[in-house]
Amino acid sequence: MTHPRRTTAAVLLMLTAACGAASPARLELGAVATEAGPSRTVIARVEMRNAGARELLLHGVRLDCGCRLGAALPDALAGGERATLVVRCRSGGDATARPREIRLSSSDRERSEVVVGFTLPENGRVMVEPPALYFGYVSVGASASRDLALPVDDANAADALPIAREPELQIEERPSRADGRRVVRVRFAPRAAGPFRGTLALGGGADAVPVSGIGYRSVLAFPAEVTLPREVTAGAPPPIALKNVGATPFEITAVEVPPGLTADLQTTAPGREFRLVLRARGRLAAEGGAIRLHTSDADEPLVTIPVRDGGA
Repeated sequence: MTHPRRTTAAVLLMLTAACGAASPARLELGAVATEAGPSRTVIARVEMRNAGARELLLHGVRLDCGCRLGAALPDALAGGERATLVVRCRSGGDATARPREIRLSSSDRERSEVVVGFTLPENGRVMVEPPALYFGYVSVGASASRDLALPVDDANAADALPIAREPELQIEERPSRADGRRVVRVRFAPRAAGPFRGTLALGGGADAVPVSGIGYRSVLAFPAEVTLPREVTAGAPPPIALKNVGATPFEITAVEVPPGLTADLQTTAPGREFRLVLRARGRLAAEGGAIRLHTSDADEPLVTIPVRDGGA
């Protein structure tokens, strides 16, 4: 082969290789759109897009204090695929707008972490501290307590204590803080196993403090409920770890799941620890649904794990 022919052949080989190579995964984030949410929260939405041709793996998201994911993060985005990231933040407790950042890490080779900023709307009131109460796991028949500092607001300066809307919550006044703010102690005593959500009314019922916790008997479920995203490209639902803390070992005899889910029950420690692996099939239509575990325990024959719609 002459020199010109060898050169032409080499060029053709390089062009062929270039045509067959897919462009690498590349993460792009759009502008953040915010709107007012319930109980003085702000909902932020940002569009994610894989601008490359290869699959983009999403490793995780870092959020500022006071913010959390409103729906699960997808595991991956195919080439050209888009999804919406939903974040819920507590609104600011001062009189100025407050900047926030979303940091998303991925398999993007050029930028392993992409950062997008946004600003929470102004809020001129000093809020309750903390703005929400979470009690964690509490045994049915026992109780747990948390302290709450009331807002600095003339409308709430009356002697009346906040109003507990549910019988699981009890309120008692505590000594005021050094800055003069009134403090109340909120006690949570679950009456049933499973997630609990309640409210405390402030200012004549105009405001409300969300209260949550999880009651349990013999079985601890982590997580105690499953949230299925509607606005985000669905990744695999989280597995559920089940731990028997009762005196007697038992078996799980049957598992019921709502439409759109399948479940694979695995035994980690016979009679004591189990793992429920969930998989989504098609469109997830699980609003108001629940996972039901039938057990051989006479004291707790049925364990219910609610399935909530994260986009609602």
